[in-house]
Amino acid sequence: MPKWHPVRRHHLLSGAHSELSHISQPVISVPFLAPVAPPPIRHGAFVAALGGIADDDVASSQRWKALCAGFTTLRLVDAWATEGAVDLRALQATTATIATLPGTSTVRELLGAITAAIASPLSHGERSPYIPLLAYGRLLEYDAEWALAVDAYSVVVEHGPAGGSADLLPDAYHRLGYCRRMLGDLTGAAADFATGRKVAREQGNAAVDLRLRLSEANVLAHRGNFPAAVAALDTLIADASAAGERQVVAAARHDSGLVAYAQGRYERAALDCFAASQSYDDPRQRARALSDLAACSAALGHRELARRVNEILYATAATRELRWAAAINLLETAVDEGRETVFEAYRSTLEAEPLPVTMAANYHLFTGRAYARFGRPRLARQEFGRALGIAMDAGLNQVSILADQALAALDAPVASTHTAAASREPWSADIEHLTASVAELHLATVEQ
Repeated sequence: MPKWHPVRRHHLLSGAHSELSHISQPVISVPFLAPVAPPPIRHGAFVAALGGIADDDVASSQRWKALCAGFTTLRLVDAWATEGAVDLRALQATTATIATLPGTSTVRELLGAITAAIASPLSHGERSPYIPLLAYGRLLEYDAEWALAVDAYSVVVEHGPAGGSADLLPDAYHRLGYCRRMLGDLTGAAADFATGRKVAREQGNAAVDLRLRLSEANVLAHRGNFPAAVAALDTLIADASAAGERQVVAAARHDSGLVAYAQGRYERAALDCFAASQSYDDPRQRARALSDLAACSAALGHRELARRVNEILYATAATRELRWAAAINLLETAVDEGRETVFEAYRSTLEAEPLPVTMAANYHLFTGRAYARFGRPRLARQEFGRALGIAMDAGLNQVSILADQALAALDAPVASTHTAAASREPWSADIEHLTASVAELHLATVEQ
């Protein structure tokens, strides 16, 4: 009686194999003594993440369990795709590991769907593990686990075509390139986007091709080639509009606004971000566009517009991070305007929140400025010290410098507490119209 039972998949017709899967490179002869680099560790991102968990936390760590479940599931997919069979004991062990995850966990649901697809032969119309695997990669993305997501998407790219899932390749390459860009690998990201576009065009998938063009423009912007990025985005907006792809148009306008902001064209940036916020269907994307509009308004010097946009975000944003960012911006605005009661309201809201490092540093910096302005130097010194400590530990150089300067200013004689307001030209007609539209949106938010 054999100790394990292979689970086999049906052979696919030769026509199902895609030349877009990984193609073996020719073997190059090398001198006998030439050093040979060791092969990369398979699923090394998961191995590194598992190795980063302290031994004392292994037994109780939900992250450890989730990583183990993901790692062993990917290894099962490798075996299933390359050998046509998986070790039944390995399948049972992985299933048991997945079962230890919380019952309502999306990770558990997706990994369970992958293993369920592997456990039965693959035939026409049956479940494919690559669809839930693509969703698993997206879940890792949402948790900012970029390297792990690259690992998951790479499995789809490598095995998907031979497994009858070549239609998933454009999306897989798109997400793969995005994650590489988030990891700082712009060259790898550009290559993924280019390959994704090639596959999308071969498959006649014009919608994904447009989204990949948007990502290519983002790479140009990240490289600092703003003229080329602007040209690419303008062309994309025209093409997407003609194709009726409203959400691509919205995203391209949003990105045009971010490029304009980087160029110091704050009015153009504000108009583009607002246009995007009005066009997005996804509430999270709409909120992000409004958050960028608030930043553009502040850079433009339009304090009232920035305050109203942040108040809308604080009341409506679906994610905690955007609400926190809006609250910190409103706290800073209250300090600038000398409104101590409003400052205290936002400070008390934020003080117990688990703020990310950058937000926490800015929170303490702005709170210190408030205490200095409102005549409480001892508390101001404490807050500046906290901001400096957080910033130094996290390598936030700009905040470190500002906090250090603020501490020095507490000991310096105060020459004047007020400066004359600088005169400015009236806002343009476009900005006045934008401000009126935001005022209407603000009123509707308050009424709700």
